[in-house]
Amino acid sequence: MIRILVVDDNEDITFSIKKMLEKMDKDYSVTCAHNADEAFTFAKKDEYDLIILDIMMPGKDGIIFSEQLKQDDKTKNIPIIFLTAKTDEQTKKDVSYISADLVTKPIEPMLLDVAIKKALKDTGSIKYIKTMLDE
Repeated sequence: MIRILVVDDNEDITFSIKKMLEKMDKDYSVTCAHNADEAFTFAKKDEYDLIILDIMMPGKDGIIFSEQLKQDDKTKNIPIIFLTAKTDEQTKKDVSYISADLVTKPIEPMLLDVAIKKALKDTGSIKYIKTMLDE
């Protein structure tokens, strides 16, 4: 199983992403969090292969939260894919600084799938390699 943590303050969005991912690949196990603090608790408690993270959230936004993740020994190597409705140059610059992929809302399932596979491949995820060999 490839464990994915989806973080967005909008519960409808996390639910739809969860359903999309589970339909996309039976090997995806998806957990949803609705703010950065809840997500950090989950990320510290369990081992995730990937985090899909909304940029614009109340309180701690996705960029600040990703920096928190990168400073923690347990979470620093988890790849991140950012979600956003914003497509301005500053957002793209912030995301590229963190070396993460960016998927815009509304989400195109095919683009999200490509971003997930790229993120897992780039990190050399053993689970990803095993699932690719099983196909």
